[in-house]
Amino acid sequence: MKYLVTGAAGFIGAATCQKLLAAGHKVLGIDNLNDYYDVNLKLARLAQFENHEGFTFIKLDISERSAMSELFKVQQFDKVIHLAAQAGVRYSIENPDAYAVDPPVSFYAATKKANELMAHSYSHLYSLPTTGLRFFTVYGPWGRPDMAPYIFTKKILAGEIIDINNNGDMWRDFTYIDDIVEGVVRAADVVPVPKADWKVETGSPATSSAPYTVYNIGHGSPINLMKFIEAIEAELGIEANKNFREMQAGDVYKTYADTQDLFEATGYKADVGVKKGVSELIKWYKSFYS
Repeated sequence: MKYLVTGAAGFIGAATCQKLLAAGHKVLGIDNLNDYYDVNLKLARLAQFENHEGFTFIKLDISERSAMSELFKVQQFDKVIHLAAQAGVRYSIENPDAYAVDPPVSFYAATKKANELMAHSYSHLYSLPTTGLRFFTVYGPWGRPDMAPYIFTKKILAGEIIDINNNGDMWRDFTYIDDIVEGVVRAADVVPVPKADWKVETGSPATSSAPYTVYNIGHGSPINLMKFIEAIEAELGIEANKNFREMQAGDVYKTYADTQDLFEATGYKADVGVKKGVSELIKWYKSFYS
């Protein structure tokens, strides 16, 4: 098949491209290569595909409507995996206008929900099958520099102090990148169909009378933040210098992915534990920044 992957230079986007190419698909990746974090890391991710005949990259911003329209006319994609977005919870609080083309009315989580709602409208109006995916604390090789696993690793190796929110009483459903991508690709193979008997009063918000569905992709077993930090310390052989502080704006106490719907639809559940996942992250980090 021929896939369009938006955000192809991103953490999840690049890994998804890699998975699709390995399966023999053609992939056209687009990304605006913005400087929210180190562009060199994004370029290094794309460099993995330089000699792959099945991959094409175009630098393009998804907000450029005429260019996007022309792209779809010319390319005729079989499927679209839309992963482009302005990342960052805290950044959204400081720069809300970066999260919407129109005048800003909300922040990170609200724009994610709005994305699902708009997708549902397209499914309902035009019978366009759409699947929403909710990711839970993704980490691993090639990860984003603004996320905690990367920040902790970098600062511990440098002997710097790491900030720990809510005095360490935080829980996250840490999910390894390979598990996320496997879930993405499997979900893309399950085309949603309308559910004729669906009703607003009794139906699940994850399904619809339109060809639309939503899946959580996560490990399904939250761990305490301190346990995750301990796994990094153990892998590095270094004890972190810690600064415990209060809960920060935009944070939530606990995330927990109920992945039963994904399992029933695709037969897949995440299986990479924190010990192996952290080991692979550290191995990549040391190699990439050697």
